Amino acid sequence: MRRLGVIHLMLIALVLIASAAPFTISHWISRALGPFTAQAVHHDGTVSTMYSDVTMPLPPWLTLPPGARIAAATTTHFNNTPDTGGTVDFVVPMDVDALKRFFTTTLTQQGFAVQDKGLGPIDARTAAAIGVSGELGATRARTGELVRIVLREEEGWLRKSRQVQLGWQKKN
Repeated sequence: MRRLGVIHLMLIALVLIASAAPFTISHWISRALGPFTAQAVHHDGTVSTMYSDVTMPLPPWLTLPPGARIAAATTTHFNNTPDTGGTVDFVVPMDVDALKRFFTTTLTQQGFAVQDKGLGPIDARTAAAIGVSGELGATRARTGELVRIVLREEEGWLRKSRQVQLGWQKKN
C-alpha cells in the first residue's frame, strides 16, 4: 500500500511540473545553476564576453510587465568596441495585445520609437509552427539603442503564461 502512495505522489508531482510553462521551470533551473560567464571568439578574432544571471539588474529603461518571471538574462560586452547588448527571456500571464500596448507605452516614455512588426520576417504558417505571436522593434536614435521583442504563444495547463524574448543592443 505504501508503494502505491509513492507512485501517486510522483504522478501528482509530474502533472504539476508538466502543467507549468516550460520557461517557469527554466527559471528555477537557472536559479539553481547560478550565474556564469562565457567568452566567444568570433571569426575575425574579436572576443565577446557574456554574463548570464537571472538576478542581474536590467537596463534602467527596461520595465517588465506585472507578473513577469525571468527565465534567463544575459549581457554581452564586445572587447573590440564599447558596444553592449543583452537578452532577457521571461514569461508573463498577458495576451499579445496587452503586451504590445505595455511595451509601446513604456518604451515610448523612455524615448524609443516603437514599431509593430507583425510576425517579423516569417510568414503565418511558419509563425504557427514555431509558436510566434508577434514582434515589436524599437529604436532610440539619441543613444543608438535597438530593441527587439518576440512574443510567443501561450503555454502551460494550469497557469497559462506567454514567453517573451527581449533583446537590446547599444552601438557606440
